[in-house]
Amino acid sequence: MRRILTFCIVTIIALCFSDFSAHAHDYGSANVGITVEITLGGTAAIIPDVQSPVPDKTELTLKDGEIGRFDIAFSSVGEYGYTVRNVPDDRDLKYDKTVYKIKIYVNDVDGKLEPTVIVYKGDYKYSGDPERLLFVNTDPGEVKLPPGPKTEDNSRTTAAFLFALLASAGTLAILAYLTGKHKRNNW
Repeated sequence: MRRILTFCIVTIIALCFSDFSAHAHDYGSANVGITVEITLGGTAAIIPDVQSPVPDKTELTLKDGEIGRFDIAFSSVGEYGYTVRNVPDDRDLKYDKTVYKIKIYVNDVDGKLEPTVIVYKGDYKYSGDPERLLFVNTDPGEVKLPPGPKTEDNSRTTAAFLFALLASAGTLAILAYLTGKHKRNNW
């Protein structure tokens, strides 16, 4: 009995000092950049879903024509979600209300993390990584007139004038003939 008890105690002590914890595979990291442009400038915000890694910046303030990027690092396999939207400020602009939904699938491909990015703009699905997310703000005070007629092109105006002149002359000639014929018959 003593031997069994000694064996049990030694086994328990050995198990306590042994490392049986499961180790996650160390993949390194996979990086994804979400590129954004805002017409007339402004701020874009990215909101991660629960359990999704937080980007290095959650807001980008850009000038007109400037392009920015949200950088996200992934260290494990999974499905991650983000929402990107335009954030209005105190300027008198009409702000683009587009909301982009982003799904990033990170898979193990030969021991390395490989992300696949899918972007949804409403019901439209971009397959693969789009060039950039574009928000188009507009200035409601800016009036854009439709292009008017060209003032340098007088060829149609000249032709129309000549046609009207000939038509008028022909009408007068016919009236003169008929009036003269009518006067001769009434005498």
